[in-house]
Formats: sequence, C-alpha cells, structure tokens
Amino acid sequence: MPTLTLRDIASSIDGEAKGNTDLTISYLSEVQRCNNDQICFIKDESFISKLSEDAGAVILSPEIAKKVKIKNQIIVDDPYLGYAKASKLFFELSQSYEKTKPEIGKNFISGENVSIGHNCEIGKNVKIHDNVSIYPNTKIGDDVEIHSGSVIGSDGFGFAKDKNLDKWIKIYQLGSTIIGNDVEIGANCTIDRGAIGNTHLANGVKLDNQIHIAHNVIIGKNTAIAAQTAIAGSTKIGDN
Repeated sequence: MPTLTLRDIASSIDGEAKGNTDLTISYLSEVQRCNNDQICFIKDESFISKLSEDAGAVILSPEIAKKVKIKNQIIVDDPYLGYAKASKLFFELSQSYEKTKPEIGKNFISGENVSIGHNCEIGKNVKIHDNVSIYPNTKIGDDVEIHSGSVIGSDGFGFAKDKNLDKWIKIYQLGSTIIGNDVEIGANCTIDRGAIGNTHLANGVKLDNQIHIAHNVIIGKNTAIAAQTAIAGSTKIGDN
C-alpha cells in the first residue's frame, strides 16, 4: 500500500514535523480510531480525550501539542486547515490503489443510464432504477431498491478557510458509503460518502424521495424518513 512519511506530509501542509519524521503513514483517520500507521487531527481541546492511544501521528496546534501524549506530531497554526490540505494528499494517494470492477450479486436488475464506480460491492436481489449514480467504493447489501435519479457516495460538503489566501480549501472525502440489507431509497436522494470513516444506513432503512444524507451520518435499523428531509453531517439516528 502506498504511504507518505510524516516529513512529507508536514512539508505539504506547511507544518513542523516532530518525533519520528520518517514514520510512514498510510491513511488519514478519525481521531478515536487512529492506528499506529495513520494520522489524525485535533481541531480543538474537546477532542483531546477522544484521541486514540494507538495514533501514529497527530496534526495539531502548538497549544494542544503540549497536552497530548503522542510524540509524532505536525504542528500547524490551524489544524482544520492542515487536515484539509492533508486530505488532498491522501486522496491523491488513494488514486494509485488498485481499481477493481464492481462485484454484483445474483438477481441484479438495472435500469437505463445507471453508473456504478470501481471497487463497489452490491449484494443479491438488488434493483436500481434509471439514472442512478453509485460512486466508487460504495457497499450495498441484499434486497435493496434505489429509485431513479439518486446519487450514492458523492462528495460531502467540506471546506476550510485559508485566511492568508482568502479562499476556501476543499476537504477531500476519503470515506465510503455503506447501505445495509432491505433498504429502499426513493427518487432523487443524495447520500454523501464519509469525509473520514463511512456514511452508514443500517438494515431496513426506508427513505422517501428527495432526501439528503450528509457525510458520516449513521442511521439505525428500520428507520423511515419522509420526503424533503436533510440530515447534517455526522448526525447519528437510532433504530426504529
């Protein structure tokens, strides 16, 4: 798997690397799930308690750097902007991963003008109507129906302001979208993939038409949502 060194990341995001600058990093991760070959960021002090003890490295401010135990660090003035810049690096890195054809289960029914990206997994007894777009790396379970015009796995809305340049810097969306079994998605819905981590619709979820599910939303099993609902990023909805 392609990797970046801590030194390379720091140089690209205008930060100062500390600790093992030759450490190889494979992924930009969520703060609470960060492993020893991954990097995460701490936006403010409220995230310090959530920091994984196994984190390989952290992007953070000089003030917060003094309060965490992880020694491999990239010090920046604005950790959120640093995260945005790092997201581009890891998105570009991901483009070098192997791209495979979609895996599609038995009894698949497809309408016209359906687009399914690489590395997708689609279960059995799935019906997809006309003009549906399924972005790469999406996972769809069994007995799922997706109605016309819906988009699954598109970019979430994420930008960080670079005050020095007076412009917005795109946050590249590195996660996936996971759709469980027995899910029905109405017409013209949009379900964004996760920024870091995944957007997840559990088994039995039912969506009416024209619903927007933003990045990293988690919807519990057997939840039904009526038309023209918008759910903000990282929202968690329980079962039933």
